[in-house]
Amino acid sequence: MLHEEKKHPMTQFLLRIEGDESTQPLSLTGKRWLVGRNPSCDIHIPDPRASREHCLLTLKEDETLIIEDLSPKNPTLLNNVPLKGPSEVEVGDILLVGETNILIEKSPQVQVRLVKDVEDLDSRETLVLEKTPTDQKDETLLLINHLADALLPVLSQEDASLVTLELLQRWLPCSQGVITKINSKNQLQVLATLSNKDEQSTIRISRSLVQNLRKVKAPFCILDTAKQKGSTKVFQQNGGKPSGFFVAPLMTREGIYGLIYLERNDKEPCSNRDLELAASLARILSSRLETLDVIERLQQENIELRQQKRSLPPFLGRSPAWKSLVQLGEKLVFKSHPILLLGEPGTGKTALARHIHFQKSRQNSSAVPSPFVVLDAEVDPTTRTSSLESRLREELFGNTRRGILKAGKLCAAHGGTLFIRSIHLLPKKLQKDLMERLDTSVVQGPTGNTPLKVRLMASSTKSVKELLSEDQIIPELKQALLLNPLEIPPLRDRREDIPLLTAHFLQELSKNSEREPPILSPRALERICSYHWPRNVTELREVLTTAVVLSRGHQIYPKHLPPQLGGRSQSSEGTQSIALSLEEVEKKHILSVLASVGGNKLRAAEILGIAYSTLFAKLKKYQKEARS
Repeated sequence: MLHEEKKHPMTQFLLRIEGDESTQPLSLTGKRWLVGRNPSCDIHIPDPRASREHCLLTLKEDETLIIEDLSPKNPTLLNNVPLKGPSEVEVGDILLVGETNILIEKSPQVQVRLVKDVEDLDSRETLVLEKTPTDQKDETLLLINHLADALLPVLSQEDASLVTLELLQRWLPCSQGVITKINSKNQLQVLATLSNKDEQSTIRISRSLVQNLRKVKAPFCILDTAKQKGSTKVFQQNGGKPSGFFVAPLMTREGIYGLIYLERNDKEPCSNRDLELAASLARILSSRLETLDVIERLQQENIELRQQKRSLPPFLGRSPAWKSLVQLGEKLVFKSHPILLLGEPGTGKTALARHIHFQKSRQNSSAVPSPFVVLDAEVDPTTRTSSLESRLREELFGNTRRGILKAGKLCAAHGGTLFIRSIHLLPKKLQKDLMERLDTSVVQGPTGNTPLKVRLMASSTKSVKELLSEDQIIPELKQALLLNPLEIPPLRDRREDIPLLTAHFLQELSKNSEREPPILSPRALERICSYHWPRNVTELREVLTTAVVLSRGHQIYPKHLPPQLGGRSQSSEGTQSIALSLEEVEKKHILSVLASVGGNKLRAAEILGIAYSTLFAKLKKYQKEARS
């Protein structure tokens, strides 16, 4: 007799897309699905005949699937009939999107039923887990249970590793121990250490040990290491040697995640049961570390996405020049060759590069987003050339100090994008080294070479003509970058976007307050739209930031705007004639913002939208001018 019935919360429809390489149909989850050629659509159809947003599928409360056409020029066909309005879709129907057929299939449903028992459970033989006294439990099972219970509330990889080391010490007598993970740069990163010694000690693990661990992928124990041949003497601490060591790998689906290393202080050999126990404990820890790693990265991604939301979305614009640029950029999303972004300072080159990167990252099925790493080749002009090249080399390729290898931004961009600002200012020696690293596609780590996979993007304030005629970029890099240059128009050439950008910035600047975004008076908006904006979007944000502070969050009038916004349109040719006055206006604006935040340089740099180092250099320059 049926007592209660509940269906699994799963959509009953599947989509099988014609020409899809995968044999499995697409399962629909949610309530609404946008179908189209745009990669940001819920269901991406890579068909040139399909519209960017072709049709919309909606699941009603009664489990009815409704389709609505969004492409007036290229209508969606339902069973070879053009849609004339919202229509119901059933299992077996065929949709034609562009030239791609989509078959609607039925999803297998799982039903869960609670039924009345036919016979009493007491009449059957039932085995129930009983609480066993601790002293009667198997020592191996007890250790596994203790580790599993201890790792449940732990929320950091370091704490999980330390708990594991402390439990291992009870089972295997050891003087010292360490748990490390091998990060994406193929470096050993210490998670936890344990020592019974009062004095400070050092553990040195050789590359041969890690390479051997990669081969066997199983725990092993070595005694009397002083008698071993070659590089098996893998540790040394304060002149003394332990009687042996024990090593176990931390494995994940992708390979070795890290290792457990214990220095033995007894001469008892490890039994096969000991090694099996070590493998079980290592698997438990590996699973927890992998979960915590995903959690930490998702938290970091959340922070980065919150920070990115403060910046201008690169697709924010309605002018034909901007739309054409974004469409061209989206065509390059899934290509692997380098991309060069050209434009005046402040036009949004970094934002557009980030948009292109994340458009590709969104299509990645991995739970961890690919990195977007920025290297700024433009620095204070007073910096010496030799020190500049040395600093950029360390920042790009990393360095080794006091025996510790610090990876550079090239390694940090592994699996993602390296974006170099002002590529024409990067020293030629570094350009050549960079091309060699990208060509060889390997990066040197402590355990050997690791394949390097990085997409290069760069920006420059030079034009294509200037880059071709000048000798600032080596020929190999120039040829690769100029294959697909994207020229970003200045703000004065797309004035119809200024009101939209202004509304966006005012909305962003008011997010942290409980007030509504301030409103621009007609005269203030007229002045903003007619100004020539020599520093483009960056200057627009700075002006609006100051205006919001001066207006105290209320309506913004012309008196709240800088004096250079006089209301008359000025040509770009007149920019040089007022360069000195603009420099003075910038100085007054920076000092005004700095005073409004009580001298807090970090907060002032955030409001101004510039790096802290840039603000510090400008203030230092103002001090020198005042002394002279």
